[in-house]
Amino acid sequence: MIPTLPAPGCDDPCNPGPGCPLPPPECGGGSGETLDKKKPAGKITVWDSNLGMEVPVKRTRVVARRWFKIDVVYTNDQGEFKCNKRFVNKVNILVKFLNNNITIHGLRTPRLWQMWFPIKKGIGIYSGNLSNISYRFNQNTLEPHSRTNRNWWAAQTMNSQVEFNEMAAANNIGGLPSFLRILLTGWANARGAGSAPMNGHRNPQIVPPLWINYFVLNPAHTGFASTLNWLYNGILIRKTDMTIGYDKNLQSDQVKSLIYHEMAHAAHYNKVGDNWWNELVNAETYEITRFGLNGAQSPYGIGDDGEMSGRIALAESWAEHIGRVMTDTKYGTTSSAQYNQGEFYENNSPVIGLSSHLNLLEDFSPNRVSDPFRWIPYGVYYDLMDSRNDYNFNAILPIDNVSGYSSQKCFNALDNDVKTIPEFKTRFLSESGFNQAVVDLFFEYHY
Repeated sequence: MIPTLPAPGCDDPCNPGPGCPLPPPECGGGSGETLDKKKPAGKITVWDSNLGMEVPVKRTRVVARRWFKIDVVYTNDQGEFKCNKRFVNKVNILVKFLNNNITIHGLRTPRLWQMWFPIKKGIGIYSGNLSNISYRFNQNTLEPHSRTNRNWWAAQTMNSQVEFNEMAAANNIGGLPSFLRILLTGWANARGAGSAPMNGHRNPQIVPPLWINYFVLNPAHTGFASTLNWLYNGILIRKTDMTIGYDKNLQSDQVKSLIYHEMAHAAHYNKVGDNWWNELVNAETYEITRFGLNGAQSPYGIGDDGEMSGRIALAESWAEHIGRVMTDTKYGTTSSAQYNQGEFYENNSPVIGLSSHLNLLEDFSPNRVSDPFRWIPYGVYYDLMDSRNDYNFNAILPIDNVSGYSSQKCFNALDNDVKTIPEFKTRFLSESGFNQAVVDLFFEYHY
């Protein structure tokens, strides 16, 4: 499971690391204090559908308010919060999905002004003993588009940012940029999909309209003409780093896999910089233009567009590898069934001892002609690491006589002058030592 590591960067204002600003006055006192019944305190959790239990919502802002008296604190890694100010009468408690390194916005209705502010949830008005407040964010499986479901995704996104940085540090791969602005949308053309254009960090901040149509708001939704025009020209989209389409009924591990995937893109951007990422966003927008908003080949294409396809293959394969490996680390054999390349994957099936997420990577084949994205080799990184030769079990799978490498070695080769899978292979071999079996493995993936 996730190792216990210090909080990276300055994302938790109440528990800053070395070199970070001192805690502001709004942060609560130490855990050894005797609780004052008039100082709001308690715990914020979110339901985890795989673990079948509530888990803490980490490093998230909690606001206590009555008229002009306001107190702002943050949950710790146990989901606990503690206010400094006393509220003798009733107090309104709100949860806002932000901290120093992440802020989550939402697009659920045409009320555009809501997008300017982080998603918030008033969890109740309390009086009497205020020292034992609790609230749990629950999934709404009957109405995926609902505000309840959006808040459930937001709570898991807050946790994902902490978990990603912890697991990235444990694996010695790059962490996230210092600040992320994430948009949860219920109107994307691709439901349950995400993107990481990194608009708030890269320069120039080019936001093609078709990218907005695909990842933010499908123009087929009637009555949204003014919304689309506002989005096309709006500064908020030019500051959005990541989008997540939340209006799909997924299990917690599937939500985390999607978010970890997009965060792996953000960490990749952090290493390669603006020019590399500008070309990637342009490449995927070109493929959407080429194949249409509803084309089965959107947004990646069919791998025949030279360096554009090369960037897509490299970025998407790496992000999918990291997303699946991190989800396996988080959930292991509590993972839900996964579907890919026309196949279902479960824990211990088809490979005993692997979770559904690792089975998906291990069973990936570049030879399944029904998969339009089989040219994106997201199984190759796990094949570099594991000791199992896929070909011995299924003739359609690649011959894999390689083992012993790591995600760290792969990440080290993702330099800003590495734009395609062949260039990645060359850099990987130059940094890790020539190995003919590695050459042969990439050949099996048709690279």
